Amino acid sequence: MSDPIDIATRHTHAVVRMLLGRKMLRPGAALIAGGPVNMFKKIELARVANESRADLIHLTFDDTADGYTMTGLHICAPRDTIVHSYSDCQLSLIGKRTIIVPPHGRGHFVLAPDELIHKPARPDGWQRGIARATQRLRQLVERGTVTTGQIQLHEIEPAG
Repeated sequence: MSDPIDIATRHTHAVVRMLLGRKMLRPGAALIAGGPVNMFKKIELARVANESRADLIHLTFDDTADGYTMTGLHICAPRDTIVHSYSDCQLSLIGKRTIIVPPHGRGHFVLAPDELIHKPARPDGWQRGIARATQRLRQLVERGTVTTGQIQLHEIEPAG
């Protein structure tokens, strides 16, 4: 597997399955994939989230020593007049539930079909859950995951 689009697509399907199970993603939340998130990309993602009034989960991809792969997760959640933005988040598998853990601050996020929901506390075992989520993601990417009916994938060519 060396095609960047195929790699991003497989990871997107896998992350959707981990976060939603078999529930359908609905308007109000979106997953997007792209390159590394620098300060300009953070501003752009926050603007898109604010204008669309949708919670965004950005799967970050880049070249690494192991090849092109998912290197991070960034979320933006517009609430009232502010967009909450968290870089360097990680997936954590607690029991059968996958959560999103921001690196700083308190709590964690769960993905409902139409929004990211912030929970004020981190569940017991969330740190061990990161390794479990990494292993589960690898398994789902390798074998392939079909999310027909759960999400609509759109490939957009980069500008320039």
